Amino acid sequence: MLSSSAALLPQTLHLWYPGALDHRIEGPGHGHPPRHRQTSDGGGQVSRGSTEGSRSGDSDGSPSPRVITSAWFFLRTKVAGSVVYLAAIYLFHLCKAKPPLPLAPPSAVRLAVEVALGLFLYDLFFTPVHWAMHNGPTWLKSIHVVHHEAKGTLSAGATVRHSLADGSLQVLVNIAVQFMSPWGAKHALSRFVHNLAVTWLLCESHSGYDLPFMSHRLFPGVIGGAPRHNDHHNRGNVFYQQFFVYLDDTVLAPRLNAAR
Repeated sequence: MLSSSAALLPQTLHLWYPGALDHRIEGPGHGHPPRHRQTSDGGGQVSRGSTEGSRSGDSDGSPSPRVITSAWFFLRTKVAGSVVYLAAIYLFHLCKAKPPLPLAPPSAVRLAVEVALGLFLYDLFFTPVHWAMHNGPTWLKSIHVVHHEAKGTLSAGATVRHSLADGSLQVLVNIAVQFMSPWGAKHALSRFVHNLAVTWLLCESHSGYDLPFMSHRLFPGVIGGAPRHNDHHNRGNVFYQQFFVYLDDTVLAPRLNAAR
């Protein structure tokens, strides 16, 4: 739910950031405007028409198959996923009472360390899961197929285009790292900031933009960002890390070179 809302920011970047479209990552596919073909109306006048037809419906005004498919995908993944997610939280708290929120805020050092460690561990633990969804058995690969329907230049909406099983694996990894802290129990504010940071980085990496204020520009050589993840969606066998680059450039690099 948080990812769906956060994706709106980079998804609409071209509406409020001047020149944003000049920073789109090159690549054919979803991120580009639909191509048009020129047709003559018989009187020598040339008109522009989309090769894909109407984006919102057919000529008779009925919804196009593409719109119907997208609506059905949204209902069975996002709505169903939200119900399952909230139901799981409810059942968990039936078994274990939710502790009261701490009144004292964490120190700046604790907040920074817990958030940074959480991002590092999330990326570390999910990378082998992600790799397995590309290189493991067929049933495991099938979980991730829907997400990789997004190709070409990505748009931020691709962040939440995944199967229920795929999204559940990411949520489970995220829940696990939220229990890890050098202070024993991770502070509630650190967990909150962690969720915001993870959500933003995921939306950013799927945005299809290469802007100067993005994480891969602020931390070059540390965070891979949108260019690497866009390449991953199109090639499939490179750059498995969600955020960082150290595993892709060391442990996974020999496997990539062998595959070539």
